[in-house]
Amino acid sequence: MSRRALLLAALLVLCVSAIYICIILKLDNTNIGTTNGLWKSAAIKGWETGAGHEFDNGEWLYGPLYGTLARLIPDRMVAAGTGGAVITVRKMAILNALFGGIASAAVFLLAIRFTSIAGALLIALAHASSAFVILNSVNSEDVIPAYACFTLTVLFLFEYFSLNRFALLFATAVACLLMTLLHWTLMIPCLAAVCALGIWLFRTERRKTWIIPAFLAIFLALAAIVATASRPIGSLKNLLYPVKAQTSKGYLGFAWTKVVYMFIGIGNYFCGGANSGDYYAALHNSTYLSWMVVSWSFTLAALAGVAVALAVPSINRNLRLLAVFGAALFCTGQAEHLYSQPQDPQSQIQPMFVCTIGLTILAERSERTRSRQFQRACGAALAGFVLSIGIYNVRLMFEKQGEDTRYDRAAIALARMFPPSSALVVSHGWEDWNTWMYIETFGGDWDRYRSQAVQLVMVFNDHPGISGDAAAELIVKQITDARNHSHRVVADTLWIGSRENFERSLSTLVDPRTARAYSDRLLATFRAGRQLETPVGPFVELEPAVTARP
Repeated sequence: MSRRALLLAALLVLCVSAIYICIILKLDNTNIGTTNGLWKSAAIKGWETGAGHEFDNGEWLYGPLYGTLARLIPDRMVAAGTGGAVITVRKMAILNALFGGIASAAVFLLAIRFTSIAGALLIALAHASSAFVILNSVNSEDVIPAYACFTLTVLFLFEYFSLNRFALLFATAVACLLMTLLHWTLMIPCLAAVCALGIWLFRTERRKTWIIPAFLAIFLALAAIVATASRPIGSLKNLLYPVKAQTSKGYLGFAWTKVVYMFIGIGNYFCGGANSGDYYAALHNSTYLSWMVVSWSFTLAALAGVAVALAVPSINRNLRLLAVFGAALFCTGQAEHLYSQPQDPQSQIQPMFVCTIGLTILAERSERTRSRQFQRACGAALAGFVLSIGIYNVRLMFEKQGEDTRYDRAAIALARMFPPSSALVVSHGWEDWNTWMYIETFGGDWDRYRSQAVQLVMVFNDHPGISGDAAAELIVKQITDARNHSHRVVADTLWIGSRENFERSLSTLVDPRTARAYSDRLLATFRAGRQLETPVGPFVELEPAVTARP
Protein backbone atom coordinates (compact mmCIF):
# COMPACT_ATOMS: atom_id res chain seq x y z
CA MET A 1 0.00 0.00 0.00
CA SER A 2 1.53 3.34 -1.05
CA ARG A 3 2.12 6.17 1.41
CA ARG A 4 -0.14 8.36 -0.70
CA ALA A 5 -3.02 5.92 -0.32
CA LEU A 6 -2.47 5.67 3.45
CA LEU A 7 -2.35 9.46 3.77
CA LEU A 8 -5.59 9.79 1.82
CA ALA A 9 -7.17 7.12 4.04
CA ALA A 10 -6.12 9.04 7.18
CA LEU A 11 -7.60 12.24 5.73
CA LEU A 12 -10.76 10.33 4.87
CA VAL A 13 -11.11 9.17 8.49
CA LEU A 14 -10.79 12.76 9.69
CA CYS A 15 -13.18 14.23 7.11
CA VAL A 16 -15.91 11.59 7.35
CA SER A 17 -15.73 11.48 11.15
CA ALA A 18 -15.84 15.28 11.37
CA ILE A 19 -18.95 15.41 9.18
CA TYR A 20 -20.65 12.73 11.27
CA ILE A 21 -19.73 14.53 14.53
CA CYS A 22 -21.10 17.82 13.21
CA ILE A 23 -24.35 16.01 12.38
CA ILE A 24 -24.49 14.49 15.88
CA LEU A 25 -23.98 17.81 17.67
CA LYS A 26 -26.46 19.64 15.47
CA LEU A 27 -29.02 16.82 15.22
CA ASP A 28 -29.44 16.25 18.97
CA ASN A 29 -30.97 12.84 18.28
CA THR A 30 -28.59 10.00 19.09
CA ASN A 31 -31.46 7.51 19.05
CA ILE A 32 -32.62 8.08 15.50
CA GLY A 33 -33.70 4.80 13.93
CA THR A 34 -33.35 2.84 17.17
CA THR A 35 -33.05 3.44 20.92
CA ASN A 36 -30.88 0.36 21.41
CA GLY A 37 -27.83 2.46 22.27
CA LEU A 38 -29.73 4.32 24.96
CA TRP A 39 -30.75 1.01 26.57
CA LYS A 40 -27.03 0.21 26.83
CA SER A 41 -25.95 3.69 27.97
CA ALA A 42 -26.43 2.88 31.68
CA ALA A 43 -23.83 0.10 31.42
CA ILE A 44 -21.46 2.33 29.42
CA LYS A 45 -21.82 5.09 32.01
CA GLY A 46 -20.90 2.54 34.68
CA TRP A 47 -17.65 1.76 32.84
CA GLU A 48 -17.04 5.46 32.16
CA THR A 49 -17.44 6.61 35.76
CA GLY A 50 -16.28 3.45 37.52
CA ALA A 51 -19.69 3.06 39.17
CA GLY A 52 -20.19 -0.43 37.73
CA HIS A 53 -18.57 -2.92 35.37
CA GLU A 54 -21.28 -4.84 33.57
CA PHE A 55 -20.32 -7.21 30.73
CA ASP A 56 -22.58 -8.09 27.80
CA ASN A 57 -21.85 -11.74 26.96
CA GLY A 58 -22.39 -11.13 23.24
CA GLU A 59 -20.22 -7.99 23.24
CA TRP A 60 -17.47 -8.67 25.77
CA LEU A 61 -15.25 -5.79 24.67
CA TYR A 62 -17.89 -3.18 23.86
CA GLY A 63 -18.63 -1.93 27.39
CA PRO A 64 -15.00 -1.65 28.59
CA LEU A 65 -13.87 -0.07 25.30
CA TYR A 66 -16.64 2.52 25.00
CA GLY A 67 -16.61 3.29 28.71
CA THR A 68 -12.86 3.91 28.63
CA LEU A 69 -12.94 5.97 25.43
CA ALA A 70 -15.91 8.00 26.71
CA ARG A 71 -13.66 9.37 29.47
CA LEU A 72 -11.52 11.04 26.81
CA ILE A 73 -14.44 13.14 25.53
CA PRO A 74 -15.05 16.24 27.68
CA ASP A 75 -18.58 16.50 29.07
CA ARG A 76 -18.81 20.14 27.95
CA MET A 77 -18.35 19.06 24.31
CA VAL A 78 -21.63 17.14 24.32
CA ALA A 79 -23.69 18.71 27.11
CA ALA A 80 -25.56 21.24 24.94
CA GLY A 81 -27.54 22.57 27.88
CA THR A 82 -28.64 19.19 29.24
CA GLY A 83 -27.18 16.62 31.57
CA GLY A 84 -27.63 13.14 32.94
CA ALA A 85 -27.98 10.30 30.45
CA VAL A 86 -27.75 12.62 27.43
CA ILE A 87 -24.04 13.21 27.99
CA THR A 88 -23.03 9.52 27.93
CA VAL A 89 -25.24 8.63 25.00
CA ARG A 90 -23.83 11.49 22.91
CA LYS A 91 -20.31 10.33 23.71
CA MET A 92 -21.27 6.89 22.42
CA ALA A 93 -22.51 8.48 19.17
CA ILE A 94 -19.29 10.47 18.73
CA LEU A 95 -17.24 7.30 19.16
CA ASN A 96 -19.46 5.69 16.52
CA ALA A 97 -18.66 8.59 14.19
CA LEU A 98 -14.94 7.86 14.55
CA PHE A 99 -15.43 4.15 13.85
CA GLY A 100 -17.70 5.05 10.91
CA GLY A 101 -14.85 7.11 9.46
CA ILE A 102 -12.46 4.18 9.92
CA ALA A 103 -14.89 1.86 8.11
CA SER A 104 -15.09 4.16 5.06
CA ALA A 105 -11.29 4.56 5.02
CA ALA A 106 -10.95 0.75 5.01
CA VAL A 107 -13.37 0.66 2.06
CA PHE A 108 -11.17 3.19 0.24
CA LEU A 109 -8.01 1.14 0.82
CA LEU A 110 -9.77 -2.04 -0.32
CA ALA A 111 -11.10 -0.40 -3.48
CA ILE A 112 -7.80 1.23 -4.43
CA ARG A 113 -6.32 -2.25 -4.99
CA PHE A 114 -8.69 -2.62 -7.95
CA THR A 115 -9.49 0.93 -9.13
CA SER A 116 -7.93 4.36 -9.47
CA ILE A 117 -7.73 6.83 -6.57
CA ALA A 118 -10.73 8.70 -7.97
CA GLY A 119 -12.71 5.48 -8.27
CA ALA A 120 -11.79 4.39 -4.74
CA LEU A 121 -12.81 7.77 -3.33
CA LEU A 122 -16.17 7.50 -5.09
CA ILE A 123 -16.75 4.03 -3.65
CA ALA A 124 -15.82 5.26 -0.16
CA LEU A 125 -18.22 8.20 -0.65
CA ALA A 126 -21.02 5.82 -1.68
CA HIS A 127 -20.35 3.76 1.43
CA ALA A 128 -20.19 6.75 3.79
CA SER A 129 -23.37 8.24 2.26
CA SER A 130 -25.48 5.07 2.55
CA ALA A 131 -28.42 5.65 4.88
CA PHE A 132 -27.72 2.80 7.28
CA VAL A 133 -23.99 3.61 7.45
CA ILE A 134 -24.77 7.24 8.30
CA LEU A 135 -27.50 6.18 10.71
CA ASN A 136 -25.29 3.79 12.67
CA SER A 137 -22.45 6.33 12.65
CA VAL A 138 -24.48 9.19 14.16
CA ASN A 139 -26.75 7.33 16.59
CA SER A 140 -25.71 5.45 19.74
CA GLU A 141 -26.30 1.92 18.37
CA ASP A 142 -23.63 -0.65 19.26
CA VAL A 143 -22.81 -2.25 15.89
CA ILE A 144 -20.48 0.27 14.20
CA PRO A 145 -17.21 -0.48 16.09
CA ALA A 146 -17.57 -4.17 15.24
CA TYR A 147 -18.50 -3.24 11.67
CA ALA A 148 -15.32 -1.14 11.39
CA CYS A 149 -13.32 -4.19 12.51
CA PHE A 150 -15.19 -6.23 9.91
CA THR A 151 -14.15 -3.83 7.12
CA LEU A 152 -10.56 -4.07 8.39
CA THR A 153 -10.85 -7.86 8.31
CA VAL A 154 -11.83 -7.73 4.63
CA LEU A 155 -9.09 -5.18 3.88
CA PHE A 156 -6.30 -7.21 5.53
CA LEU A 157 -7.48 -10.45 3.93
CA PHE A 158 -7.37 -9.05 0.41
CA GLU A 159 -4.12 -7.25 1.10
CA TYR A 160 -2.79 -10.70 1.94
CA PHE A 161 -4.07 -12.08 -1.37
CA SER A 162 -2.26 -9.21 -3.13
CA LEU A 163 1.05 -9.21 -1.20
CA ASN A 164 1.23 -12.76 0.19
CA ARG A 165 2.66 -11.62 3.53
CA PHE A 166 1.87 -13.76 6.55
CA ALA A 167 1.67 -10.71 8.86
CA LEU A 168 -1.43 -9.61 6.93
CA LEU A 169 -3.10 -12.99 7.48
CA PHE A 170 -2.35 -12.63 11.19
CA ALA A 171 -3.79 -9.07 11.15
CA THR A 172 -6.92 -10.48 9.48
CA ALA A 173 -7.42 -12.92 12.35
CA VAL A 174 -6.84 -10.18 14.97
CA ALA A 175 -9.39 -7.86 13.31
CA CYS A 176 -11.88 -10.71 13.06
CA LEU A 177 -11.45 -11.52 16.76
CA LEU A 178 -11.95 -7.86 17.74
CA MET A 179 -15.10 -7.83 15.62
CA THR A 180 -16.38 -10.92 17.46
CA LEU A 181 -15.59 -9.44 20.88
CA LEU A 182 -17.42 -6.24 19.97
CA HIS A 183 -20.53 -7.77 18.39
CA TRP A 184 -20.79 -11.54 18.24
CA THR A 185 -23.42 -11.70 15.46
CA LEU A 186 -21.02 -10.31 12.83
CA MET A 187 -18.76 -13.35 13.19
CA ILE A 188 -21.12 -15.82 11.51
CA PRO A 189 -21.49 -14.17 8.06
CA CYS A 190 -17.81 -13.15 8.05
CA LEU A 191 -16.50 -16.66 8.76
CA ALA A 192 -19.01 -18.15 6.32
CA ALA A 193 -17.70 -15.83 3.58
CA VAL A 194 -14.10 -16.77 4.44
CA CYS A 195 -15.00 -20.48 4.26
CA ALA A 196 -16.63 -19.86 0.86
CA LEU A 197 -13.26 -18.53 -0.29
CA GLY A 198 -11.69 -21.77 0.89
CA ILE A 199 -14.13 -23.81 -1.22
CA TRP A 200 -13.47 -21.58 -4.23
CA LEU A 201 -9.69 -21.89 -3.82
CA PHE A 202 -10.02 -25.67 -3.50
CA ARG A 203 -11.77 -25.70 -6.90
CA THR A 204 -9.41 -23.29 -8.65
CA GLU A 205 -6.05 -23.13 -6.81
CA ARG A 206 -5.53 -26.15 -4.59
CA ARG A 207 -2.02 -25.00 -3.71
CA LYS A 208 -3.58 -22.00 -1.93
CA THR A 209 -6.29 -23.91 -0.06
CA TRP A 210 -4.17 -23.90 3.14
CA ILE A 211 -4.72 -20.13 3.54
CA ILE A 212 -8.23 -20.43 4.95
CA PRO A 213 -7.50 -23.25 7.47
CA ALA A 214 -4.43 -21.26 8.56
CA PHE A 215 -6.56 -18.15 9.12
CA LEU A 216 -9.16 -20.14 11.07
CA ALA A 217 -6.45 -21.80 13.19
CA ILE A 218 -4.92 -18.41 14.07
CA PHE A 219 -8.35 -16.96 14.83
CA LEU A 220 -9.33 -19.86 17.10
CA ALA A 221 -5.94 -19.88 18.85
CA LEU A 222 -6.14 -16.15 19.59
CA ALA A 223 -9.77 -16.51 20.69
CA ALA A 224 -8.84 -19.35 23.05
CA ILE A 225 -6.02 -17.30 24.59
CA VAL A 226 -8.28 -14.28 25.12
CA ALA A 227 -11.14 -16.40 26.47
CA THR A 228 -9.05 -18.30 29.02
CA ALA A 229 -7.11 -15.19 30.06
CA SER A 230 -10.31 -13.23 30.66
CA ARG A 231 -12.17 -14.23 33.83
CA PRO A 232 -15.55 -12.85 32.66
CA ILE A 233 -15.43 -14.83 29.40
CA GLY A 234 -14.03 -17.99 30.94
CA SER A 235 -13.99 -20.30 27.93
CA LEU A 236 -13.76 -20.41 24.15
CA LYS A 237 -17.36 -21.64 23.98
CA ASN A 238 -18.61 -18.54 25.82
CA LEU A 239 -16.80 -16.35 23.31
CA LEU A 240 -17.93 -18.15 20.16
CA TYR A 241 -21.38 -19.21 21.38
CA PRO A 242 -22.39 -16.76 24.12
CA VAL A 243 -25.27 -17.26 26.54
CA LYS A 244 -27.14 -14.49 24.72
CA ALA A 245 -27.25 -16.70 21.60
CA GLN A 246 -28.72 -19.58 23.62
CA THR A 247 -31.44 -17.50 25.27
CA SER A 248 -34.80 -17.80 23.56
CA LYS A 249 -36.41 -14.49 22.62
CA GLY A 250 -39.77 -13.77 21.03
CA TYR A 251 -38.26 -11.96 18.06
CA LEU A 252 -36.23 -15.05 17.10
CA GLY A 253 -37.61 -17.53 14.59
CA PHE A 254 -38.59 -17.75 10.94
CA ALA A 255 -41.85 -16.34 9.57
CA TRP A 256 -43.07 -15.33 6.12
CA THR A 257 -43.35 -11.70 7.27
CA LYS A 258 -39.59 -11.63 7.85
CA VAL A 259 -38.98 -12.15 4.14
CA VAL A 260 -41.00 -8.98 3.58
CA TYR A 261 -39.05 -7.20 6.31
CA MET A 262 -35.78 -8.33 4.70
CA PHE A 263 -36.72 -6.56 1.47
CA ILE A 264 -37.81 -3.50 3.46
CA GLY A 265 -34.44 -3.50 5.23
CA ILE A 266 -32.55 -3.83 1.93
CA GLY A 267 -34.79 -1.10 0.54
CA ASN A 268 -33.71 1.35 3.25
CA TYR A 269 -29.98 0.58 3.29
CA PHE A 270 -28.85 3.07 0.66
CA CYS A 271 -31.71 5.57 0.75
CA GLY A 272 -34.23 6.40 3.47
CA GLY A 273 -32.72 4.70 6.50
CA ALA A 274 -36.08 3.85 8.10
CA ASN A 275 -36.45 1.08 10.67
CA SER A 276 -40.02 -0.01 10.00
CA GLY A 277 -41.88 -2.36 12.33
CA ASP A 278 -45.07 -2.26 10.26
CA TYR A 279 -44.68 -3.85 6.83
CA TYR A 280 -48.19 -2.87 5.73
CA ALA A 281 -47.57 0.82 6.40
CA ALA A 282 -44.14 0.70 4.72
CA LEU A 283 -45.50 -0.92 1.55
CA HIS A 284 -48.46 1.47 1.34
CA ASN A 285 -46.45 4.67 1.82
CA SER A 286 -45.39 6.27 -1.47
CA THR A 287 -42.39 8.02 0.12
CA TYR A 288 -41.14 4.77 1.65
CA LEU A 289 -41.62 3.03 -1.67
CA SER A 290 -39.56 5.65 -3.49
CA TRP A 291 -36.70 5.11 -1.03
CA MET A 292 -36.91 1.37 -1.46
CA VAL A 293 -36.95 1.54 -5.25
CA VAL A 294 -33.71 3.58 -5.18
CA SER A 295 -32.07 1.18 -2.71
CA TRP A 296 -33.28 -1.93 -4.52
CA SER A 297 -31.96 -0.57 -7.83
CA PHE A 298 -28.59 0.22 -6.26
CA THR A 299 -28.45 -3.26 -4.73
CA LEU A 300 -29.37 -4.97 -7.99
CA ALA A 301 -26.64 -3.07 -9.83
CA ALA A 302 -24.10 -4.14 -7.20
CA LEU A 303 -25.25 -7.77 -7.30
CA ALA A 304 -24.98 -7.65 -11.10
CA GLY A 305 -21.34 -6.62 -10.71
CA VAL A 306 -20.73 -9.56 -8.36
CA ALA A 307 -22.45 -11.92 -10.81
CA VAL A 308 -20.27 -10.67 -13.69
CA ALA A 309 -17.09 -11.26 -11.68
CA LEU A 310 -18.21 -14.79 -10.83
CA ALA A 311 -19.22 -15.61 -14.40
CA VAL A 312 -16.29 -14.21 -16.39
CA PRO A 313 -13.11 -16.31 -15.94
CA SER A 314 -10.82 -13.64 -17.42
CA ILE A 315 -11.52 -11.15 -14.61
CA ASN A 316 -8.73 -10.44 -12.12
CA ARG A 317 -8.32 -13.39 -9.73
CA ASN A 318 -8.52 -11.28 -6.57
CA LEU A 319 -11.58 -9.49 -7.89
CA ARG A 320 -13.28 -12.86 -8.39
CA LEU A 321 -12.34 -13.83 -4.83
CA LEU A 322 -13.86 -10.54 -3.64
CA ALA A 323 -17.06 -11.41 -5.52
CA VAL A 324 -17.16 -14.87 -3.88
CA PHE A 325 -16.72 -13.26 -0.49
CA GLY A 326 -19.47 -10.69 -1.17
CA ALA A 327 -21.98 -13.24 -2.45
CA ALA A 328 -21.45 -15.57 0.53
CA LEU A 329 -21.56 -12.67 2.96
CA PHE A 330 -24.84 -11.38 1.53
CA CYS A 331 -26.57 -14.77 1.51
CA THR A 332 -25.38 -15.83 4.97
CA GLY A 333 -26.03 -12.44 6.52
CA GLN A 334 -29.59 -12.28 5.21
CA ALA A 335 -30.27 -15.87 6.32
CA GLU A 336 -28.95 -15.09 9.80
CA HIS A 337 -31.18 -12.05 10.20
CA LEU A 338 -34.23 -13.74 8.72
CA TYR A 339 -34.10 -15.55 12.05
CA SER A 340 -34.04 -12.28 13.99
CA GLN A 341 -34.86 -8.72 12.80
CA PRO A 342 -34.02 -8.32 9.07
CA GLN A 343 -35.39 -4.75 8.83
CA ASP A 344 -33.12 -3.47 11.60
CA PRO A 345 -30.32 -1.12 10.41
CA GLN A 346 -27.72 -3.06 12.40
CA SER A 347 -28.91 -6.32 10.81
CA GLN A 348 -28.40 -5.04 7.27
CA ILE A 349 -25.17 -3.06 7.55
CA GLN A 350 -22.86 -6.10 7.27
CA PRO A 351 -24.57 -8.22 4.57
CA MET A 352 -25.16 -5.07 2.48
CA PHE A 353 -21.38 -4.61 2.30
CA VAL A 354 -21.95 -6.56 -0.92
CA CYS A 355 -22.95 -3.18 -2.43
CA THR A 356 -19.44 -1.84 -1.78
CA ILE A 357 -17.96 -4.99 -3.30
CA GLY A 358 -20.24 -4.86 -6.36
CA LEU A 359 -19.50 -1.17 -6.88
CA THR A 360 -15.76 -1.91 -6.73
CA ILE A 361 -16.15 -4.56 -9.42
CA LEU A 362 -18.21 -2.24 -11.64
CA ALA A 363 -15.65 0.55 -11.20
CA GLU A 364 -12.82 -1.77 -12.20
CA ARG A 365 -14.73 -2.90 -15.29
CA SER A 366 -15.56 0.71 -16.21
CA GLU A 367 -11.94 1.82 -15.92
CA ARG A 368 -10.88 -0.89 -18.35
CA THR A 369 -12.82 0.76 -21.17
CA ARG A 370 -10.73 2.77 -23.60
CA SER A 371 -13.00 5.79 -23.65
CA ARG A 372 -11.84 8.41 -21.14
CA GLN A 373 -14.98 10.40 -21.79
CA PHE A 374 -17.11 7.42 -20.80
CA GLN A 375 -15.12 6.98 -17.58
CA ARG A 376 -15.43 10.66 -16.67
CA ALA A 377 -19.16 10.68 -17.45
CA CYS A 378 -19.75 7.57 -15.31
CA GLY A 379 -17.65 9.01 -12.49
CA ALA A 380 -19.40 12.39 -12.56
CA ALA A 381 -22.85 10.78 -12.69
CA LEU A 382 -22.05 8.43 -9.79
CA ALA A 383 -20.53 11.23 -7.71
CA GLY A 384 -23.57 13.46 -8.23
CA PHE A 385 -25.98 10.64 -7.50
CA VAL A 386 -24.22 9.44 -4.35
CA LEU A 387 -23.72 12.94 -2.99
CA SER A 388 -27.36 13.86 -3.55
CA ILE A 389 -28.52 10.65 -1.83
CA GLY A 390 -26.23 11.33 1.13
CA ILE A 391 -27.55 14.89 1.50
CA TYR A 392 -31.12 13.60 1.21
CA ASN A 393 -30.50 10.96 3.89
CA VAL A 394 -29.14 13.59 6.28
CA ARG A 395 -32.05 15.92 5.53
CA LEU A 396 -34.47 13.13 6.44
CA MET A 397 -32.69 12.69 9.76
CA PHE A 398 -33.00 16.38 10.54
CA GLU A 399 -36.77 16.07 10.36
CA LYS A 400 -36.39 14.50 13.82
CA GLN A 401 -33.92 17.05 15.15
CA GLY A 402 -33.81 17.75 18.89
CA GLU A 403 -35.49 14.56 20.08
CA ASP A 404 -32.80 13.71 22.65
CA THR A 405 -33.46 16.90 24.59
CA ARG A 406 -37.21 16.75 24.04
CA TYR A 407 -37.65 13.13 25.15
CA ASP A 408 -35.23 13.49 28.05
CA ARG A 409 -37.27 16.41 29.39
CA ALA A 410 -40.53 14.62 28.55
CA ALA A 411 -39.45 11.57 30.59
CA ILE A 412 -38.75 13.81 33.57
CA ALA A 413 -42.15 15.50 33.11
CA LEU A 414 -43.93 12.12 32.84
CA ALA A 415 -42.31 10.99 36.09
CA ARG A 416 -43.80 14.05 37.79
CA MET A 417 -47.24 13.40 36.29
CA PHE A 418 -47.18 9.63 36.88
CA PRO A 419 -44.77 8.82 39.75
CA PRO A 420 -43.90 5.09 39.83
CA SER A 421 -44.83 5.02 43.51
CA SER A 422 -48.48 5.79 42.73
CA ALA A 423 -49.01 5.20 38.99
CA LEU A 424 -48.50 2.42 36.46
CA VAL A 425 -47.65 3.49 32.90
CA VAL A 426 -48.82 1.08 30.17
CA SER A 427 -47.00 1.65 26.88
CA HIS A 428 -46.34 -0.13 23.60
CA GLY A 429 -42.68 -0.52 24.59
CA TRP A 430 -41.03 0.80 21.43
CA GLU A 431 -41.77 4.49 21.94
CA ASP A 432 -38.65 6.66 21.96
CA TRP A 433 -39.66 8.31 25.24
CA ASN A 434 -39.95 4.87 26.84
CA THR A 435 -36.21 4.33 26.82
CA TRP A 436 -35.65 7.77 28.31
CA MET A 437 -38.08 6.82 31.07
CA TYR A 438 -35.98 3.71 31.74
CA ILE A 439 -32.86 5.88 32.06
CA GLU A 440 -34.21 8.99 33.80
CA THR A 441 -37.08 7.66 35.93
CA PHE A 442 -35.68 4.24 36.83
CA GLY A 443 -31.96 5.06 36.65
CA GLY A 444 -31.22 2.20 34.27
CA ASP A 445 -32.49 -0.36 36.79
CA TRP A 446 -33.98 -3.01 34.48
CA ASP A 447 -35.76 -5.06 37.17
CA ARG A 448 -37.42 -2.00 38.69
CA TYR A 449 -38.42 -0.68 35.28
CA ARG A 450 -40.05 -3.96 34.26
CA SER A 451 -41.90 -4.36 37.55
CA GLN A 452 -43.18 -0.78 37.78
CA ALA A 453 -44.09 -0.13 34.13
CA VAL A 454 -45.91 -2.26 31.52
CA GLN A 455 -44.66 -2.64 27.93
CA LEU A 456 -47.29 -4.47 25.89
CA VAL A 457 -44.82 -5.71 23.28
CA MET A 458 -42.31 -7.19 25.73
CA VAL A 459 -44.53 -10.07 26.87
CA PHE A 460 -44.02 -11.74 23.48
CA ASN A 461 -40.27 -11.19 23.67
CA ASP A 462 -40.06 -12.63 27.19
CA HIS A 463 -42.31 -15.62 26.47
CA PRO A 464 -41.64 -16.99 22.96
CA GLY A 465 -44.58 -18.90 21.50
CA ILE A 466 -47.07 -17.65 24.08
CA SER A 467 -50.69 -17.40 22.93
CA GLY A 468 -52.49 -14.09 22.66
CA ASP A 469 -54.86 -14.94 25.51
CA ALA A 470 -52.06 -16.12 27.82
CA ALA A 471 -50.02 -12.99 27.07
CA ALA A 472 -53.02 -10.80 27.82
CA GLU A 473 -53.56 -12.61 31.13
CA LEU A 474 -50.06 -11.62 32.27
CA ILE A 475 -50.74 -7.98 31.42
CA VAL A 476 -54.20 -8.07 33.03
CA LYS A 477 -52.69 -9.44 36.24
CA GLN A 478 -50.04 -6.70 36.38
CA ILE A 479 -52.61 -3.95 35.77
CA THR A 480 -55.10 -5.47 38.24
CA ASP A 481 -52.44 -5.80 40.94
CA ALA A 482 -51.53 -2.13 40.47
CA ARG A 483 -55.17 -1.09 40.75
CA ASN A 484 -55.60 -3.24 43.89
CA HIS A 485 -52.73 -1.26 45.43
CA SER A 486 -54.56 1.99 44.58
CA HIS A 487 -52.22 2.82 41.71
CA ARG A 488 -53.45 4.99 38.91
CA VAL A 489 -53.11 3.16 35.55
CA VAL A 490 -52.54 5.19 32.38
CA ALA A 491 -51.87 4.08 28.79
CA ASP A 492 -50.71 5.69 25.55
CA THR A 493 -51.43 2.77 23.22
CA LEU A 494 -54.14 0.32 22.04
CA TRP A 495 -56.89 2.25 23.82
CA ILE A 496 -55.75 5.32 21.83
CA GLY A 497 -55.55 5.38 18.06
CA SER A 498 -55.98 2.53 15.60
CA ARG A 499 -56.34 -1.01 16.91
CA GLU A 500 -55.23 -2.32 13.49
CA ASN A 501 -52.01 -0.29 13.67
CA PHE A 502 -51.27 -1.72 17.11
CA GLU A 503 -51.78 -5.28 15.90
CA ARG A 504 -49.61 -4.74 12.81
CA SER A 505 -46.87 -3.29 15.01
CA LEU A 506 -46.54 -6.74 16.61
CA SER A 507 -45.88 -8.42 13.24
CA THR A 508 -42.14 -8.75 13.85
CA LEU A 509 -42.94 -10.90 16.90
CA VAL A 510 -46.22 -12.79 16.39
CA ASP A 511 -48.72 -13.77 13.71
CA PRO A 512 -51.90 -11.69 13.09
CA ARG A 513 -54.17 -14.20 14.86
CA THR A 514 -52.13 -14.00 18.07
CA ALA A 515 -52.03 -10.21 17.89
CA ARG A 516 -55.81 -10.08 17.44
CA ALA A 517 -56.48 -12.42 20.38
CA TYR A 518 -54.14 -10.30 22.51
CA SER A 519 -55.88 -7.03 21.70
CA ASP A 520 -59.35 -8.61 22.00
CA ARG A 521 -58.66 -9.77 25.55
CA LEU A 522 -57.15 -6.47 26.70
CA LEU A 523 -59.91 -4.35 25.16
CA ALA A 524 -62.54 -6.62 26.70
CA THR A 525 -61.00 -6.20 30.15
CA PHE A 526 -60.15 -2.50 30.28
CA ARG A 527 -61.65 0.57 28.68
CA ALA A 528 -60.34 4.10 28.14
CA GLY A 529 -61.40 6.61 30.76
CA ARG A 530 -60.39 10.24 31.15
CA GLN A 531 -57.93 11.52 28.51
CA LEU A 532 -54.78 13.28 29.68
CA GLU A 533 -52.42 15.50 27.70
CA THR A 534 -48.68 14.90 28.19
CA PRO A 535 -45.45 16.13 26.55
CA VAL A 536 -45.44 12.95 24.41
CA GLY A 537 -49.08 12.97 23.38
CA PRO A 538 -52.39 11.84 24.85
CA PHE A 539 -52.75 9.19 27.55
CA VAL A 540 -55.94 7.70 28.97
CA GLU A 541 -56.74 6.34 32.39
CA LEU A 542 -57.60 2.64 32.21
CA GLU A 543 -60.76 1.46 33.93
CA PRO A 544 -62.39 -1.99 34.15
CA ALA A 545 -64.65 -2.64 31.19
CA VAL A 546 -68.32 -3.17 32.01
CA THR A 547 -68.25 -6.45 30.06
CA ALA A 548 -64.91 -7.63 31.39
CA ARG A 549 -64.42 -11.38 31.27
CA PRO A 550 -63.85 -13.05 34.66
